[in-house]
Amino acid sequence: GLQVATHLARDEGLRQVLGELGLVEMVLALLVKEQEDPSQEDMNFVTFCLLCLANLVTGNAANQGQLVRIGGVKYTLVLLGDICGQTDLEMVQAAAIKLLCSLTMHNEEMQALVLAGSSGDGVGILLNGFRAATASAQLVKGYAGLFINLSSNPQNLALLGPKALLQTLECLQEHIRDQQIGLRLLYVVQNLLCYGPTQTAFIGATGVTTLISALAWHKEDPDYVSLMAKALAHLASGEEAVQAAIIKEGGVGGSIGVLNAHLTNAELCLQYMKVLANLCAVEAAQATFVKDGGVEMMVAVLRQHHKNAELQACAISLLSNLTSHCIHPKLRGELFATDEVMETLFNTMRHNSHDRVLCTKLCWLFQELSTGVKKDEHLVVMADMGLAEALDEVAFANKDDLPLAQHACVTLANVSENADACPLLQEDGAIELVLAQMRDWPASDEVQENGAAFLGNLAVEY
Repeated sequence: GLQVATHLARDEGLRQVLGELGLVEMVLALLVKEQEDPSQEDMNFVTFCLLCLANLVTGNAANQGQLVRIGGVKYTLVLLGDICGQTDLEMVQAAAIKLLCSLTMHNEEMQALVLAGSSGDGVGILLNGFRAATASAQLVKGYAGLFINLSSNPQNLALLGPKALLQTLECLQEHIRDQQIGLRLLYVVQNLLCYGPTQTAFIGATGVTTLISALAWHKEDPDYVSLMAKALAHLASGEEAVQAAIIKEGGVGGSIGVLNAHLTNAELCLQYMKVLANLCAVEAAQATFVKDGGVEMMVAVLRQHHKNAELQACAISLLSNLTSHCIHPKLRGELFATDEVMETLFNTMRHNSHDRVLCTKLCWLFQELSTGVKKDEHLVVMADMGLAEALDEVAFANKDDLPLAQHACVTLANVSENADACPLLQEDGAIELVLAQMRDWPASDEVQENGAAFLGNLAVEY
């Protein structure tokens, strides 16, 4: 009879009818009676009772209210607390968790009742059960679903707090290869990280190690890495200690690996570019970014998503910020590793010549790369790959922008200090560009002085 009722209660209309006929009260009465002197056989019956109640209350406010009035929520929590950790009663635990999941889905009132329990012990019962269930894939999946419901409500985060996060991470580590369980647990992690104090517990529990390891296992799965990005984004933009832990555990290389695996997925690329941007604000991450192929990956993103303005801006911002923070031989070597890198950067500037913010960052990048290295062959590469043409297009599109004019004149003055670069600049119309800027900005000392220096360098050469 219970099996038939459970099946019928899956239908929304029949669920309402069954509730009006008093089935909620009837099933709970059967459940309480069987629990008075339980045996293994009775536990199977208890499982059916719980599953029937779970279906009856799913999305049905009247049945939920009836269950609350007759003490069904408190009874279920007490039952769950009593059988917690008993491996021979796993099916009963799973059914009880399913009932609580059905009650708490998108229902803040029910969430509050479950967390309160019979005497304020609801959170403790759930966390103890979650902890005892760590080794069971079935129960962890159920608890993860329940904690998704509870953690989706910001009002519950303080109650759940660090303990819930620690347990979720422990389960993620235990089932690190299971994609389905991992997805559910990551939802919980993502929600709990919205509550600031959990981050300190996160580090203490070596949670970063767990996340980075999980990312390595599932980096090919777009859903998994998308959820992971949201969790890492919370952490990478937070406390320095958290950022340092992510960097230490390989978060920079892991993020670059995701970009490589999902290069055609613009949304995922943007998520992980933002993670990298936050991490690379820390000096320790900058050398790792260069060593692990970060510059090459930024160029690949620029080429793949040349029509995506947001991604283009994110990649250029990262390179620009990195350049202003740490010009060192390895970074410079990566930027000039192949002619394709400079060509891509110049093309990006030409294609976005009306985007002042992006062009200003690119001009800053070129100015930094050209400063203080007059004998460097890299200056010849910049001139040969179209520096003057790119600057000319930007200057023409932004005639009223003094900072861009200043960057252009400074960069050309720097590059023209290399004798081999001078004829290449002249061929691309650099003289006309500089003269135009000097005419347009007669009151700018930076434009006039650097323009004169550029013309002087070419005059010496010729």
